[in-house]
Amino acid sequence: NIIADDSCEWKVFFGYLPFSIFYRLLKLYTKNRATQGALIGVFPEARQIIEQNIEKVLNNQATPKQALDDAEKSVNSALDNYNKTLKR
Repeated sequence: NIIADDSCEWKVFFGYLPFSIFYRLLKLYTKNRATQGALIGVFPEARQIIEQNIEKVLNNQATPKQALDDAEKSVNSALDNYNKTLKR
């Protein structure tokens, strides 16, 4: 297998895998639900919620515990809404 041989030799010599190996692997596999990769889901919204709650703590508008509790509640709500849209 040329990809395995190339990647093993490269990693031993340089200590990391070259980008070209990953590119070739992507070309080998067909796209389907199992190979599509991670879904982004609510990540952008969750990140914004967490950032807003960090700012509340930094501005003395909430304790760290309050901010974490609020963020957890908001992100879980966003996840619930997102998961409802995926049910089939």
